[in-house]
Amino acid sequence: MYLEKYKEIYAIYQQATRLMKENNFDSAELMLREIFVDYQHLQIPIEIYKAYILLLLSNEKRKEAERFIADSPEDIQSAVEILQVMQKYSLEKGSNKKRKLPFPLMKVLKIVGICVVIGGVVFLGSYFYKNLATKENSTAKEQKLNKQVSELKEKNSKINSELKKAREKMNAGQVSTQPVNKKEDTPSIQLDLSNDAIKAYKKGYELFKQKDYKEAKHQFALSYSLHQTNYLSDDTLYFLMKTEQIISHKMPSSYIDEFLSQSNPYFTKSPYIDEIMLMKAEILLSEKKNSDALELLHKIQKNYSHSWTADRATYLEKHISNN
Repeated sequence: MYLEKYKEIYAIYQQATRLMKENNFDSAELMLREIFVDYQHLQIPIEIYKAYILLLLSNEKRKEAERFIADSPEDIQSAVEILQVMQKYSLEKGSNKKRKLPFPLMKVLKIVGICVVIGGVVFLGSYFYKNLATKENSTAKEQKLNKQVSELKEKNSKINSELKKAREKMNAGQVSTQPVNKKEDTPSIQLDLSNDAIKAYKKGYELFKQKDYKEAKHQFALSYSLHQTNYLSDDTLYFLMKTEQIISHKMPSSYIDEFLSQSNPYFTKSPYIDEIMLMKAEILLSEKKNSDALELLHKIQKNYSHSWTADRATYLEKHISNN
């Protein structure tokens, strides 16, 4: 049981390492943080502690790195590797000891205690009002999202209309002697849609980091519906899969098939492609389609031999052979 857990930890760690090599430090930090949350009952290897501290420093989160060290187990704090990092970057280890409060401060705390009691009464009195306000805010968010979708549908309709006119002109031979003007409406609308898609992705990514998965999913879905050929399209679909997987606790097979069916280079050369192929192979195995799964597993081992996905593919292939 514990062996499998540690395999999962190292698989996440290897994926985070790959993201670091690609200078995607935010995503790597998020993945390592989840190790300390999801596997806190296990003894996390010291190299993962060290990697996470260095990531925090790379992301200019010095105070957070110091707090993380202070909250770490005693043996981690006193480890040579951690002490070397602290010395190199002049980090201070925060103290967790409780200090005795001075007498005047005790008086202040008594006053604060009275205020808390009064505040509790006020809170109870305003409870139902806050509930109503929350519902109104939720409705407002839905209305705003619906408005965005309506505006985007109008843009899509306009693009389709322009493209239809262009095709009609070409069929009628009306544009054969005219030079192509790249500054016309259709390219500019496409650019607008691409920019809107990128903005929606970035907003979704921030929400994802805050673990607001439901709102993040809305933004990723909006981004992907707007534009599927910008440089962040593969990231958009990847994180759309991740949010769906977290929310539903199921493998998002339709999104996986969508990713693998895309032919533009942002998808075919995506850093996520081997992981998506592995997810597809695991779905095929769950459906007892072993031959199709093996084909994908062999492809992963051949084309991505130095990745953690190749190790996982080898493990799954042995598992198939033993059954």
